[in-house]
Amino acid sequence: MSQTTTKTTATLPGANVTGVVRAPIAKVWELYRKFGPEILSWWPIYEWAKLEDPCVDEVGCVRAFKTNTGRTYRENLVARDDEKYVLKYGLLDIQPAVPTLTDIQTTVEFQAKSATETLVHWTSEVHASSIFAGKIVATQEDVYRAAIVSLDRHFNPSLGKLALRVVSAVGLTRHGLLPPDPYVVADLDHTGPKTSSTATRTTNPRWDDSLEFEVVSLDGNLRLGVWDSRAFGHDDFLGSVEIDLHAVPAGHAVTRKLALQEVPGGELTVELTLTLEDGTDHLAYSAAVEEQHHGEELLKVIAALRDQTVEIFSQLGEDDPKVYGYARYARDPLCPDVPFENLPRLVKGYPVGQLLPPHKIGHVVERLTEYVYAQAQFPKRLAVEGADRWRALYHGPIAPPEPVIARYAEDSEFGRQLLQGVNPMVIARLTDPAKVPPALAGLSAQGLTAPQLAEAGRLFLLDYALLDGLPQYRDMYFYAPLALVYRELLDGGKSRLTLLGFQLARGADAEVFQAGQTPPNRYKLARLHLACADNQYHQFIFHLGFAHLAMEPFAVAHHNAFPAEHPIGRFLAPHFRDTIGINTLARQTLVSPIVPFTDRTFSPGTVGAMRVFLKAYDEWDFWGTSFPAHLAARGFDEAGTDGVEGYSYRDDGFLIWNALTAYVRDVVETVYQDDAAVAADAVIQGWAAECVDPERAAIKGFPARFDTRDLLVRALTTIIFTCSAQHSAVNFPQFDYLSYLPNRPDSMFKPMPTERGEVDEAAILDAMPGFATMQFQVMFAHMLTTPSDHVLADLEGARDLFPALHAKHAARFAEISAVIQARNTALESAGEMPYPYLHPERIAASIDV
Repeated sequence: MSQTTTKTTATLPGANVTGVVRAPIAKVWELYRKFGPEILSWWPIYEWAKLEDPCVDEVGCVRAFKTNTGRTYRENLVARDDEKYVLKYGLLDIQPAVPTLTDIQTTVEFQAKSATETLVHWTSEVHASSIFAGKIVATQEDVYRAAIVSLDRHFNPSLGKLALRVVSAVGLTRHGLLPPDPYVVADLDHTGPKTSSTATRTTNPRWDDSLEFEVVSLDGNLRLGVWDSRAFGHDDFLGSVEIDLHAVPAGHAVTRKLALQEVPGGELTVELTLTLEDGTDHLAYSAAVEEQHHGEELLKVIAALRDQTVEIFSQLGEDDPKVYGYARYARDPLCPDVPFENLPRLVKGYPVGQLLPPHKIGHVVERLTEYVYAQAQFPKRLAVEGADRWRALYHGPIAPPEPVIARYAEDSEFGRQLLQGVNPMVIARLTDPAKVPPALAGLSAQGLTAPQLAEAGRLFLLDYALLDGLPQYRDMYFYAPLALVYRELLDGGKSRLTLLGFQLARGADAEVFQAGQTPPNRYKLARLHLACADNQYHQFIFHLGFAHLAMEPFAVAHHNAFPAEHPIGRFLAPHFRDTIGINTLARQTLVSPIVPFTDRTFSPGTVGAMRVFLKAYDEWDFWGTSFPAHLAARGFDEAGTDGVEGYSYRDDGFLIWNALTAYVRDVVETVYQDDAAVAADAVIQGWAAECVDPERAAIKGFPARFDTRDLLVRALTTIIFTCSAQHSAVNFPQFDYLSYLPNRPDSMFKPMPTERGEVDEAAILDAMPGFATMQFQVMFAHMLTTPSDHVLADLEGARDLFPALHAKHAARFAEISAVIQARNTALESAGEMPYPYLHPERIAASIDV
């Protein structure tokens, strides 16, 4: 250091300050570790800052800066540890000089307090005369505290200002012969106490003092304490009170008379003026508080997922059983008469060989954590977005599906999503005029009644009958609607599907909702209920049910029946990878009381959801629910004789189905010379026997034995398609179509008003999920769309066994990829949503998420 002094100096204990920054340690360190002019972005005490030549931010470099005190400084970077989050720097020079000060060595350490909070420890050693050291250290501590506050403010910008006027008090308690000398201490969310003036000798003081606070947290608690100032000894407590700012309207002064707590009597009068930044709506601010608390809940979810995974590991044996057992679902105490044992069989216990690998658990936890981090500064975005509170959830990697947001309210967009969205599995062609629901028979479009549209082959039905008769759950509501969709003819020979009308209640006298006829807000609210019903069908019948749960007994039977060297067993194996593991983890978390996503997010709750699937599974059949059979049952075929354009699930699905059929056929015909060879394969016959055995896999409709190559090809194709393309088609669109809640809510919290008049916007908001529930829905959609590590295009089952076949069919799948990509590129160029979910390089090879 260039300063010189004749005073004797010594190394003295310096500043020691600890504080909390409300941000993840990685983000805080990323900001703080930069030693150069980047410091200007978060610490406002600097006029300028720069690195001296050669201007490289590395250990040994020197930075120069000038603060708002008028002094200039030079410091050198002594050490920086990116693993331990420690940075050390030393003072080289100060101008103007500080008497006797020769050196300061500073250490800043960061520790994770939680996933969203970071502890900052700022310490120093001072080389100076002891005469001046106290003042130097005190100044340092003030500066370091200010630095921690500045770091925190960088990640948690001010939400506004609170002006507090301490007016008066009456009836304060005496603690002696003389009246008290009262004063008030105010603290907003622990930002630091501020004190009023002291009144003299009175139990009814009047202060009329003004104190101002920055609103930097969503906690919203103002703590006020009244004290008696004593000349000697400790001040006496005269009472306290807390004010929840969320009950204080923004934008104008309000007066509160508050009874003091923890003392016999007394009343404090204050005036509050809450001014929020950017004109933030105060209701939105209050809602943001709920969101912040929910962020804490999400962190608990992550911790519970981790802890439950550890618990599963603790119950494992040392070896993977050669034969897995089957178990049945137990009846629920809430509905003991419902035979949940008739659901698809599940694996017994926790087979060690089927647990998800650590990197898979890591992907899921990373996805959850990514979402939590993306909710930083949610209130700020909420203010910018204004009334569209749902859009404020998107940030950083959580990007909004713009075309859906722009068009979700259009009935033609509702129709498009039945073909290209998350649930292309319900819409059915209605060609018999007699089967038009009576309440909807009077609807018309383009000059034709609903029965006439049916006769013309242009009418389609959505029937959610399986929700009928289920009890309403908690404070949530759902219906079992019937809806009609018609093929609207457009100019140029084109057409599109458009919602014609619908009923929520069932019966010939039910209220009918139709755009242009039903009052606009009432129609909007009813359509939200319709979308909510569709969501239950998607999630619990076609996603959780017919994919995850229905395929689990196949995975168990595959493990039991096929020896490691069997070519068909090896060929199938990639399509069962991690299915048992993901289902086991889900049973212990998502649909359990441990992490009750389903119970708090979906209108029927967990038990109601499983009852819906049980009804559907009673009608399930292996062949009947295969891809082409299920489409045919709903009136659709590969040739498109239904006239429907843009049914991407059908069109891309047939590309994949046909390619898989050819692929499987080549493998089967390579393994088996003829039908007799199949019939003679004891392993294949044992597998079929286990699959149909009512005491084991109990798979309805599966062949009891295989006597031909063709039958085996059909069965293997159906299994592989369901485990790969079918699951991907109902899983991976979830974020695009479920993350924006007005498009498709998981739950509704108010029924339709019985009076058939118009409703206001407030009624719609009241019926929609609150911030906590909607956060679960968006986070859930983000988590479930975690990309798979293993995709169908790899054709892993034939890669090592049949390299020539692998090359041949990989080329065919590459051609399909090019066709789908070209179509999607054209859609995106036209501002439309692409349909990438059946792109071979996006299809997960198994049900592994």
